Amino acid sequence: MECQLPETSNSMANSEPSAVIRLSLMLPPQSRMTLVRSCTTPVRSPPTAEMTMSCSMGRSSWLGFAGGSVYPDHGTVQCPGRPVQVFPVACLGGHKYHRGLLFRGVRMMFSGSIVALVTPMDAAGGIDEDRLAGLLEFHIEAGTEAFVIAGTTGESATLSRDEHIRLIECACERVDGRLPVIAGTGSNSTAQTLDLSRAVDRLPVAGFLVVTPYYNKPTQEGMYRHFSAVADAVERPLILYNVPGRTGVDLHPETVVRLAAHGNITAIKEATGELGRVPILRDGCGSDFSLLSGDDITACEFMLRGGNGVISVTANVVPTKMRALCDAARSGDRIEAERIDGQLGALHHALFSESNPIPVKWAVEQLGLVEAGIRLPLTVLADAHHATVKEAMAVAGVEGVTH
Repeated sequence: MECQLPETSNSMANSEPSAVIRLSLMLPPQSRMTLVRSCTTPVRSPPTAEMTMSCSMGRSSWLGFAGGSVYPDHGTVQCPGRPVQVFPVACLGGHKYHRGLLFRGVRMMFSGSIVALVTPMDAAGGIDEDRLAGLLEFHIEAGTEAFVIAGTTGESATLSRDEHIRLIECACERVDGRLPVIAGTGSNSTAQTLDLSRAVDRLPVAGFLVVTPYYNKPTQEGMYRHFSAVADAVERPLILYNVPGRTGVDLHPETVVRLAAHGNITAIKEATGELGRVPILRDGCGSDFSLLSGDDITACEFMLRGGNGVISVTANVVPTKMRALCDAARSGDRIEAERIDGQLGALHHALFSESNPIPVKWAVEQLGLVEAGIRLPLTVLADAHHATVKEAMAVAGVEGVTH
């Protein structure tokens, strides 16, 4: 099985450090990319140079999507001097393509507008796979750059183990390699997190979003060991998730810096809203570690200060505008980024008028994309907040919404 990765002098690829290899947006939709024996990939050495690696196929580790199946084929790429495992390389044709290339030991840069997707449910609370398929297509067409499935916004806390795995599997089947799928698999039990993550690791996910253990409030050392154990056990990379407002524990920047030295921990979703952490994390973790905001209200400034993107609740409702905001902020265009964020500010706040994901599920229902299903102990949005959310949606430019 052989193919050729296209050579490129794309500035995006050459703007990353030598440890990072990226193919984001470099392949046109009609490109076909398959597994490789001999491949040419762009790296920074010097900034406009390109490096050729001769690789030989072996067996044992996940490589990408095989044929039309969502289940991975297996193989190891052996390069001169060291074995390198390749993760999300898609065997895709037609309009389908994958947005990233990752070698084991080489960090995958998660970035841009990543939606923390709601889980569509029927009135009885059952997962609605048909609505999920439509929701995924809606986001692909709107410019969303990756999906988080079964995260907090996806009501992961109320899913059974089988439901959790099936939801991620269903998303992978539908997305079919067109965008990265990030699986939420965290819990407050290391053993339970390991069990679920290993089960999902067989699917073609791009990585795992793993929250800090909640309620039992571990120490910094406990969290370091927790995340390290999960990262050691799975093939796909981890995104740390720090959200003290929900978990009751804060993953301190110095602990994040320690964890960033692990080759299979490549990013953090930082949801404290504390912008002073951005330069500390960037300096300590390096430029090849993705800093993702988990707070829509401060995400614009987070990216302007050097963050790589946002895992967004607001993107469920206005995916095209969140993508435009991310593009402007990441390019350093403060005026344009703040202009867009100004239109979205009321919506950022309104979507937290009650506990997430109560308001956002109601808002997405108003778009006709999901039914009114939500699981206890969460309840549907109180009538008192309907006007606030509708008005914020209208200000954000959502068509067909009146207030």
